[in-house]
Amino acid sequence: MVMLENTATELKFRYHPYKLWMMILGLIFGFPVFMALASFMASWILYIWALPLFYLTMMIAGVSLLLTNGKTQVYDFSKTRDRLTIVSKGILGTEIQEYSLAEIWDIQLEPLGWSARSAQRYQIMLILNNGQSFPLNLGIQPNSQEQMQTVNQIHQFLGLNLGTWRKPLPNLKY
Repeated sequence: MVMLENTATELKFRYHPYKLWMMILGLIFGFPVFMALASFMASWILYIWALPLFYLTMMIAGVSLLLTNGKTQVYDFSKTRDRLTIVSKGILGTEIQEYSLAEIWDIQLEPLGWSARSAQRYQIMLILNNGQSFPLNLGIQPNSQEQMQTVNQIHQFLGLNLGTWRKPLPNLKY
């Protein structure tokens, strides 16, 4: 996650899924090298039939992951336009979603899950007045303090006062 702009009227973030891109490149291009080395120890039937089929499956999986999840996200909170603009750029094109800043009820950290072997991970959730919520894909930072700083920056920019009690949304699922 990179903050592109932080002024009185604009707050802009960008996220490139570098880890996903590297994983997909390793899956598509690194896997054939591994399979070529493994094929020296395999029988000719495995080499002719199974390995190309397995490699083709890995290629299809890698390309489909890239097409569906390998998008660059730009989040532009603009007070001059009174809009949150979410731009998703991928191989297949650009998708734009817009929401009024008045529609935003809250920005929260939500736990992704818990594992005894790893630290708790969180994602930043945008909650609208109608109860709809969706994640802001700003990457998973190694600690929640960085994400909390991002949430606080958005709160300050939008003027969301967390010190006052607000009536909970009736159809919000926690």
